[in-house]
This record gives sequence, structure tokens and C-alpha cells, in this order.
Amino acid sequence: RLLLANVVQATALFIPVDIAAFVLLFTLVWRRVVAPGWLAADSARHYAIAVPYGLVFLVIFMVLIGGLVSGVWKEFTDIPPNLIPASEHPLFVGMVTNTLFGLLFDLNRSRRSIMPWADHVVFWGISLAVAAFTLAILFNATDLFKFITPVLGLSILVGIVAHTLRLWSGPESAEVAAAAA
Repeated sequence: RLLLANVVQATALFIPVDIAAFVLLFTLVWRRVVAPGWLAADSARHYAIAVPYGLVFLVIFMVLIGGLVSGVWKEFTDIPPNLIPASEHPLFVGMVTNTLFGLLFDLNRSRRSIMPWADHVVFWGISLAVAAFTLAILFNATDLFKFITPVLGLSILVGIVAHTLRLWSGPESAEVAAAAA
């Protein structure tokens, strides 16, 4: 973007835009953040956990851009190599992936009789693995990646399989399951 065009000071313009995006996200989900029911298999907890991950991204991004603009890092190569990946993980996996699984949960709400345990595996596996992965990146604890990555990958895979099976079950299966409940 602008950073690639060597206009470092202009990258500071992204900070107000990112803050506005975070405020918009928080405004849309604030009720779910206050009392999401962390132990209940529901989409509210996916939306609720997306907010702190968005905030973590925003803080790391502001440190990154602030350091460039203020001259803490004179060159792009002076930036600590773990800072950029540490900002991307909470954004893309913590915030976006949790939001997408929340939406899938809402879409498949009437079909939850298929693999109901998967909702807990997806939420806790992704949420805890992203936190651990982000901390491991920040503290350069790369030895932990071999434990964290399989948990994250398997949690996402379980979610994909569960929601795919739920979508394949069709609306008639969902109506039968809802009538039986």
C-alpha cells in the first residue's frame, strides 16, 4: 500500500480507519460481548471473542505504524520480525475466523443435532490456540508452534466438517430435528 510506495507518514492514515472499523464492530456486537454465555454453544461467543482479538490487532498495528512514523524504526527492515505476524494472527484467525464460524453457526442453528460437540471444539480450540500462537510469536517462543498449530488446524477442520455436514443435511432434516425437539 502506501508503505510500499515509501510514504511512511501516510501509513498513519490507516490508524483512524482501523479505529473506526473496530468501533463499528464493537457497536454491532456489544450486547453479545457483555454476556455472551461462554459455556453455551452459541454464535454470541464467537462474535464476543472477535472483539478482543480485533483490539489486540489494533494495538499491535498502532505500535507498528507509530514506530515507523515516529522514527523508532528508521527502515522497514528495522521492525522486529515478529511484530507483523503477531498483528496478522489475531486479525485474520482470531477475529475473522471466529466471526465466520459465528455466522455459520447462525446459518445452521436448526441443524445443530449433527455433531453438536463440534461447536465447543471449534470455539475453544480456535480461541485458545490464537491467543497462545500470538503470544508465542510476540515472545519468539517458536518451539511452542508444534503444539499450537495442530490444535488450531484441527479445530478449524472440525468446524468445516461439522458445518458442511449440517449444510448437506438439507432443510427437511432440520425441520424434522426441530419438530422432535
